[in-house]
Amino acid sequence: TEGQALTPEGTFYTDEACLSRTYDLVNASTSLQYAKDWVATLQGLARATGRYLFITQLPVVSHAKSFVFVQRPYQYGYNTEYLAWCLNRQEFLDAARASGLQLVREFVVGFQPVIKNAPEQNEYQGFLFRPVPAAGNRKDDGS
Repeated sequence: TEGQALTPEGTFYTDEACLSRTYDLVNASTSLQYAKDWVATLQGLARATGRYLFITQLPVVSHAKSFVFVQRPYQYGYNTEYLAWCLNRQEFLDAARASGLQLVREFVVGFQPVIKNAPEQNEYQGFLFRPVPAAGNRKDDGS
């Protein structure tokens, strides 16, 4: 792969084997929206999260249901088209919670590309999560 050639000391995966272990920080930037089954991908990322999961550059809407759109990045030099998700914020947060994640902070990225004929226009956002502590591992604030 190109990454391996540029950074031979790095470890690169072409499958989801990297999700079989845990990491202090899992970062998914400009990627979750391209997963065919974004909920399953989110669950895999959550299982691999030891301390924090940062999902950013995610197109989000507030009122419309999640929907798929066609991305045509011709102006950026890519002569291709591909499908991507625009996720309903609450649906995404509910899936994260169901995956064992707790929202720490939201970030407004501010990128707002127009999606023609969309039920609602989007805004790219970022979300920092941490795993929900197991019931036996929670600290009592009174101690």
